Amino acid sequence: MSYVVGEILLPIVLLSQLAALIGWMSRGYVERWHRGPRDPAALLRQRLQEQIVLAARLQEDLERARSQLRERAVPAVEVSDDALPETLARKQRMLEDLEGALASSRQAVEVRSEQLERARAQLQALERALASSQGRVRQLEDRIRPLPTRPPADEMSLAEARAYVEALAVRAAGPGGAHDDLRQLRGIGPKLGDALRELGFTRFEQLARLPDDDLEVVAKALQLSVRRMEQDGWLLQARELSETQDGGP
Repeated sequence: MSYVVGEILLPIVLLSQLAALIGWMSRGYVERWHRGPRDPAALLRQRLQEQIVLAARLQEDLERARSQLRERAVPAVEVSDDALPETLARKQRMLEDLEGALASSRQAVEVRSEQLERARAQLQALERALASSQGRVRQLEDRIRPLPTRPPADEMSLAEARAYVEALAVRAAGPGGAHDDLRQLRGIGPKLGDALRELGFTRFEQLARLPDDDLEVVAKALQLSVRRMEQDGWLLQARELSETQDGGP
């Protein structure tokens, strides 16, 4: 770039020098015209000779100036050309380093996000397990809680009998599991099945665990007779089905 600028400026400088020299020679020519002989041919030959000498001198000055400019400009261009690839390479390395750091940051964020999701899933699972355990603890507490002392069944009101039987149902309940269809028991229809569910009986094992001493209270809560319950035999069937579910003979 600097070499091209020099090539443009050099002729301008030389032309200005030429103009100054021509002006100086012109003044000398006029002075000699007044002082010397007035032979036009001699004056023209003299002027031509001076112009030839001037042209040769200007040519030498031009070559010398061009050589000096080339010596000054070429090293600068070479340095610039050498520095440019190095600068570009350095910028490229910086860009690659930044891209690598960005990729590493993104990967770290993805890893942290995955870890967070796993931790969140584990926390939810633990919360569900805790809720289930708390429910199980409440069930066990209800089962081991002693039943209130009850009066004889014929002295209990219907409400008292129902409350007592509801406590029996809770006490007889096992851990979790799906509800059984109590209507599979002979003698239990839709109406009696709904009445048993209202009291908290949803599984065969609950009926199978009813103490014989409390059958009169259960019958009163269901507004049935013990004889009817024994004739239908659904308590005995419940025990048999419960043993089958537990893998018994």
